[in-house]
Amino acid sequence: MMAEMMKNFGEKKNVLKELVKTYHVAKLGDEVQEEHIREIHNRVLAENEFFAEDECSRGNVSIKVGDRITQDEFTFLLSEEDFDRFQNLAAPILVAEKITDENGCYITNWSMMKVETVNKLFEYVCKNVLPKKEGEELFEFRWHYKVQQKVLDLTCKLFGLAA
Repeated sequence: MMAEMMKNFGEKKNVLKELVKTYHVAKLGDEVQEEHIREIHNRVLAENEFFAEDECSRGNVSIKVGDRITQDEFTFLLSEEDFDRFQNLAAPILVAEKITDENGCYITNWSMMKVETVNKLFEYVCKNVLPKKEGEELFEFRWHYKVQQKVLDLTCKLFGLAA
């Protein structure tokens, strides 16, 4: 009986370990991809003149109408025409860097992979690790981001997996 429980525990831990590993790979891929996109956008903004059509203040940065936009976090201040031009200049670079295809779709959607992995992990914990009643109750909250993150953190701690 005890040997069977330990075998089941080991199998569950292995499944969870793989899901956590996949999550971390996807999270890292997402962060690297976002940084790479930001660098490309900033390069396009630096090499071309784009100006703010609206005003904005964030922290210690204040942008006025007519100021030059040099950071991608402020592209929302561009006119629709300038934003389209910016996108048209950035798109071929994103394709050349193999981030997106010609239609603008991510070649590897790390963000979606991360979400799907957390959903799988959450479902696995609810259905295979927790007692049935508690698992069913928790499963009702499967779309709540904070609950998902808490389950991910607790799973890592309980099973001795890297967080």
